[in-house]
Amino acid sequence: MRRLLRLVIYVATVCLVIGCGGKVQTDNPVPDQRKPQKATLGSKNLDKPEQLLLSQKAKQPLDQPKKHKPGDRVQEARVMVNKGASLYEDLKKPQEAIAIFDEVIRRFGDATDPGIQEQVAMAMTYKGMALCEDLKKPQEAIVVFDEVIRRFRDATDPGIQEQVAMAMAYKGVVLYEDLKKSQEAIELFDEVMRQFGKATDPGIQEQVTMAMVYKGITLYEELKKPQEAIAIFDEVIRRFGDATDPGIQEQVAMAMAYKGVVLYNLKRYGEARKAFEQAAQRGDPDAKRALEILW
Repeated sequence: MRRLLRLVIYVATVCLVIGCGGKVQTDNPVPDQRKPQKATLGSKNLDKPEQLLLSQKAKQPLDQPKKHKPGDRVQEARVMVNKGASLYEDLKKPQEAIAIFDEVIRRFGDATDPGIQEQVAMAMTYKGMALCEDLKKPQEAIVVFDEVIRRFRDATDPGIQEQVAMAMAYKGVVLYEDLKKSQEAIELFDEVMRQFGKATDPGIQEQVTMAMVYKGITLYEELKKPQEAIAIFDEVIRRFGDATDPGIQEQVAMAMAYKGVVLYNLKRYGEARKAFEQAAQRGDPDAKRALEILW
């Protein structure tokens, strides 16, 4: 997911600098796009990059739950999910990874133990990510995300709730990026904020911040509402700026960087520079790149 931010910041800043007479270094190549926070879709997750996917998730967006006794079914399911994640994230073999995730779903899908259910939800979310990001099948990915939401929406376990929030957030990103359904995406981002906005678990909070950031991006990029976008980015910074979780901090930095893009496009250059500097101080490479190009 971060791939979008990097590309947009580069294009927006370079195009605007050319128009405003700013400093453009043409010898600098276009930066590589980041992958979504991956197995950064998850809590404490996010990036290899990728991404945010999720993360920033190089660590895979989906973080693993508390350890259980070795040898039980939870451990067995976890081992399988980790194997699928490695195939997907490290070996770039999405088809083989999906086969593993399907096996997890088949073998453990009827389990009632929260630890196993979390692994099932995680396998499904990973499958959706692989379908969209690697196999370019956004409609099939949405079907998988919808199934995660349907099956686990009422779960009370924080680990499972994180996967539900992640599935919802990722579905929103797919609607926005791949299917160009901006209003539906915003409605889903709002639902993530309503359902999980008061959560205290860092993994769930990361999904909330991601939904907020992408709502801001959608408002600006597709609906041409820069002031509303800035308000969303400011809300992310206000609510989560002091968080210590790395995944949440990455989203805060992303909000700061994208706020800088919007401000720059509004010709509010001093405010834009401040936003980029704040994001750069938090380690955001896109913001650092923007500062190098613009000032």
